[in-house]
Amino acid sequence: MSKARNFFVIIFILAITTIASASVREQMAEAVKYYLTAHRSEWSGCRIEIEFPYAKETFERLESKKADNMYFNVAKNYQAPNITPRAILPISIFVDGIEQDRINLFVKANVYKDILVSSQKIMKGDPLSSTNVRLEEREISMVPSNYFTDEEKVSGQVAQYLIREGAAIFDWMVRTLPDVARGDTVKIIVESPGVRVVASGRAMEEGKIGDRIKVKREDVKSYLEATVISSGEVEVRI
Repeated sequence: MSKARNFFVIIFILAITTIASASVREQMAEAVKYYLTAHRSEWSGCRIEIEFPYAKETFERLESKKADNMYFNVAKNYQAPNITPRAILPISIFVDGIEQDRINLFVKANVYKDILVSSQKIMKGDPLSSTNVRLEEREISMVPSNYFTDEEKVSGQVAQYLIREGAAIFDWMVRTLPDVARGDTVKIIVESPGVRVVASGRAMEEGKIGDRIKVKREDVKSYLEATVISSGEVEVRI
């Protein structure tokens, strides 16, 4: 037998020994984790802790009957409209691959993930950067999934509101910095066939490249509809 084959045989034996030596609670927790991550892909790769608050007597009974060939799964035919971290789940008990019993257990899952939080108070309009945000492990099972997991995702964004120190940062709390801000001095380029006029003006609205905003020249009262073409430049086509 080759060394490589010997290695994989040893790993397989160790894996079987580990499964067999795990407590009923540990085996059932792994089954629940598998079920949750299979149905909530955003929890895949997270640190998950499973609690069974009211199952002490059930585990004692199962431990007394435990066999090396006993294992557990969330019932395959169980269909929940929503997968939540607090639920009563039907657990199938298998021995030698045959379902022997099914029990209902209340399960509490705590899901931990590294998400972006503020490392200091961030004032409205302040840009977000590595100086005022950091990644921190948080329990996320009961929070909306529109949080950030990468500092680069908030690069070039500013706070929509005051963000307190230590707060998790969600997408509704930030906005992209506009290429032209309201009140900015802008170069207004007016083009028509054969004619091109450049004048200085002021933006009356904010906008990103491609947005249409209102602008006005410094020497007139009327507004023009212009398209933002770059930072500080807008174009009017006649």
